[in-house]
Amino acid sequence: MTKRLPRPLTDEACDLSGYSYLPLEIERLRRSLTWAMCRQRPELAFYLINLWMAAWHSRPAASLEDDDSILSNLAMCDPARWSEVRAECLRGWIKCSDRRLYHPFLSLKAPEVWTHSERFRRAQSEKGKKSALARLKNKGNSDNHGSTPDDPHPSHGSARVQPNSTNRREENKKKSATDVTADAASSEGSTAKPSPWTFGLSILTAAGCTERQARGLVGKWRKELHDDSRLMSLFLAAQDKSVVDPAAYIAAAVTKGNNAGAASPSELSAAEKRRYLEKWKMTRAAWPEVADRIAAEGLQDVWHRVS
Repeated sequence: MTKRLPRPLTDEACDLSGYSYLPLEIERLRRSLTWAMCRQRPELAFYLINLWMAAWHSRPAASLEDDDSILSNLAMCDPARWSEVRAECLRGWIKCSDRRLYHPFLSLKAPEVWTHSERFRRAQSEKGKKSALARLKNKGNSDNHGSTPDDPHPSHGSARVQPNSTNRREENKKKSATDVTADAASSEGSTAKPSPWTFGLSILTAAGCTERQARGLVGKWRKELHDDSRLMSLFLAAQDKSVVDPAAYIAAAVTKGNNAGAASPSELSAAEKRRYLEKWKMTRAAWPEVADRIAAEGLQDVWHRVS
């Protein structure tokens, strides 16, 4: 009797080809048997990483076509040698009903990254539409305000002039070229430079935070850093890297910056730890699982296990 193959581990629409980073849980990888084999056969690590990267940018993400000629090419392995290393390179991969091979760990990470990224793009798209409508409305008001009615007593040879029409066109061009800066302008009235308030709130709420939580985090980080430009750069970095959990990413960066040169980093409060565990849905998880997640989020230096 033929063994029934499992359903694909990621959605067929899951496409991460536009994302330039690959999640890597360092301690989990170093403890794995697959990585232990690389100590005796270092060339396996080269083939493994090539396959992981190829799978991450395949569609569906986290999968590869089960064809030896394709696999050896993606692994950058000599086809004549591929048969010798195939079993080790594909250890743990699962063949599914679509006849593709899926990597279990990448199959867990890919939907998470894809879902958050799609949500973020939708939020940014809505924000862009609202900004465009607001600019059109302002332009219409400006045109109506600046228009000059026909002179009821025109002098011979005179022409009706639209004052400041050239200036308005130039201003509209500048607005179109600086949409991001205008959208991120401070709610306190400053349009000269972007503020972490508007831009930061959009990043955090798109990632799942409530507006109240997002405001609390931004306010807390501003007090700790005393540098809005630095905080803004962290938000931009989180956006550029398509970080799955920007709150954890920025919290770790802020803590690291504040403790540069200190003897030891400050530990997160019990309430902060609890918030992270609730967000990760790991309030009842075993410590090894929690430790893996802490390492993945880069919070090791500020999260000390209490024995």
